Parts: sequence; structure tokens; C-alpha cells
Amino acid sequence: MSNYSKFERRLAKILSGNPRIKSFIKKIYQRIVFVLNQPSEFVISKYDIKKIESESYESFFGYYDNNPECDGKVLYQVTSKDTSLKPGLYLDDPTFTLVRVTDLFSGDILFSKETKAYNWQQGSKLQWISKDSFVYNDLSEKGNAQGKLIYLSTGEEKTLPEPIYDTYKADYYLSLNYAPLTKLRPDYAYFNGVDHEYIDFDNQYIKYCTFDGNNKVLITLKKIVEDFPLSFQCGFSKQKFNHIMISPLGQKFVFLHRAYNSMGKRVDRLFLGEINFDTYDCDIRLISDSGMISHYCWVDDGSLISYMNHNDVNGYYRINLSKQITLTKINIDNLDSFGDGHPTYIGDSKFITDSYPDKSRIKQLLLVDMKIGTSTVIGSFLEPLKFHGETRCDLHPKWDAATSCVYIDSVHEGKRSLYKVGPII
Repeated sequence: MSNYSKFERRLAKILSGNPRIKSFIKKIYQRIVFVLNQPSEFVISKYDIKKIESESYESFFGYYDNNPECDGKVLYQVTSKDTSLKPGLYLDDPTFTLVRVTDLFSGDILFSKETKAYNWQQGSKLQWISKDSFVYNDLSEKGNAQGKLIYLSTGEEKTLPEPIYDTYKADYYLSLNYAPLTKLRPDYAYFNGVDHEYIDFDNQYIKYCTFDGNNKVLITLKKIVEDFPLSFQCGFSKQKFNHIMISPLGQKFVFLHRAYNSMGKRVDRLFLGEINFDTYDCDIRLISDSGMISHYCWVDDGSLISYMNHNDVNGYYRINLSKQITLTKINIDNLDSFGDGHPTYIGDSKFITDSYPDKSRIKQLLLVDMKIGTSTVIGSFLEPLKFHGETRCDLHPKWDAATSCVYIDSVHEGKRSLYKVGPII
């Protein structure tokens, strides 16, 4: 393992004050260190690794916050596109990206339909909401992002007026404006149909939506800035909402408010929302304004695990959301040496996570046991240099409790593919 040193990480932190210079230096440096640290193997794991899609297409699921598998069926996406190229380059071309459901036992394709709303990092926000139904995002004829609800047994398809971000079973979902992300976070944006000349940054929101078409605005960007002022001047065109995640019992959710200062440096703030289902109002609490909050997951309805900065120290933290919010660093083994990752709690004081590429362009898939204090490498996967920036392929580990397996997106074979790893416990 050729992890970046403390000095290299410190230098990267200093350069984060000027993102353009950091990006330029990072690309050059990564190429140099990869030549000096090329791995002898592209994938290493003692566990079974199964590729989900056997066709010649590239495949993926997207983000780490949902499970692709449900009742012996796997929900994912396939594309004829070259995913080492930015999705925005594919406007008006003949290639396609499909949403697909496959029976894991028979191999039969149960559903396959094209979508115009996708990216390589989060896909089309695919999510099962029951054993027979799932949702994803698409674009309307006018190019507006909208949700789709599919019932497998009947083939019924329902169009939802607002796009999906996160769902709570078949009860409701939360939505946000995707258009501002084309400028502020293209990794998670939908480019087809977006009018780049006019994007309404001023009226960004998070909405509560039902599957019968009703919706209500819970939070606006203007209200967040009014109630929780930033410490620097920043127009709405340099701010956004992202990473909404609903709690296990469905009444709470967390989200990021991200803003960019005059130097282009991103400043993160993590908030907690609690929905009053009598009035459909929302109480908001600030969890952290440390400036760097990366990825997180719910442990239970009252606590989170997050990779973030706290008291000027980066690492994984346990966040207790009681009346007095507390943050406790998870000090385990060599966990900090892997840096940032995408955690998912899997029960019994364990969580899975991953790492970004090291000097050898190897990413690690990890199992962390907080009870006994260990972090164990489940597998190591190469990310070729052609996948970077918006086209990178984070492992984004997704837990399937029924089989004790982990789903990952990986490019170690030179193309983006969805794999099932395990069982790991």
C-alpha cells in the first residue's frame, strides 16, 4: 500500500485554498507517482467478486447510500457510453444509458428502459421502495428533472413531478434542485435539457414529496443563510444543497449546505432537519460548521458516522444527535491512514467504507469494527489514470444485509462495472 504521507496531505490541505492550482498540481503529481508506484495486480481480495452485467456495456449503480439488491433482484444501470468521458459531452449523441433490473438467479432482465438523467457518481438515484417497486430520475420532454416510479409485477409506470434525492420506503421522498449542480457540482448533475444561460440559484430548496404527487418546501437556501449566516460574503450562485440522507425511522434527515469563498475554496456545513408530520414544517439544527464535512451515514435514529474535520483534525467521527450534539473521533488501528471514504453502518458496531486512490492508483474496500478496534482491507482495486475528476469511479460500497455482501462500482478491468463482493462476514 502506497498511501500519501502526512506531509503530502498537509500540502494538499494548504493548496485547497486555491482549487485551480491544486487541481493542476494534483494531476501532474498523480501521474508522476503512479509511474514510480505501479501495482503488480489490478485487484486483490480473498472474497468472491462477481460482475453483475455480462454484456459488453459498462455498468454502475452510483452512490453508496442505497442497496442495489432486493428480494433476489438487482437494480443498476448500463450504458453504451465511454464512462471515462464526462457525461456532459454526450448531449445529442446516439449512445444510451438504461435503468435495468435483473433476476440474480435466472439472469432474466425484468426491466430495461432509457433515462436521460444520469451521471457517473450517483447514477439516476436508483432506489428500491418495496420488493416490487423502485424509483429513479429521468427528464421530461421539456428537459426538467423528474422522478419515475415503476411497479415490476404490473409494469405500471408513474411520473413524479419532482426528482428523487432520497426516499423513505414507499412513504415519501425528499427532492432538491439539480440544475445548480451543473455549475457547482457537475459530478452529481444532469446535463441533458439544462438551460445553462439561466439557472435559478436564488430559489434553491429541499422539498418533502409524496408518491401521489403532493409536495411541500421544507427548507430554502435563503432561509438557511438568514437563520445561520455564513462568516463570509457569498452570493447564491456560489451555494448549494447536497447529500440528503433520511434517518432509519424517517422523521429526520441530514444534509450539506456548501458555499464557495472568494478564492473558490469550498466550505461545508452539516445540518439536521426534523419533520413535523402534523404541520409539515421542519425544525433545523446546525450539526457542524467545521468547513470540511465529506461523507456520512446513519448508525441509528440518534447518531451518525461522518468523515469530517473537527477541532482541526480530519477523520471519522461518531456524532450523537441528542439535545447537546457531541462529536467523538473514532480512533482505530490505521484507519486514518486511508483518509476520506464513504461509510455505511452494517450493525454490530461495524461499518464498511472505502478510500480514494493511493500513489499506485489503488483504492481499498474496508471493514471497520468499532467494538474491537480494527480496520480490515476487504479488497484492493485499481483505478486507471483515465478515470479522474468527474469521471472517477469511487467504490461507493453498498451493503446488502440479506447476503452479507458489498456492491461496488469499479474500473479495475478498464471499464466501469458493478460488482458484488463477499459474503464478508
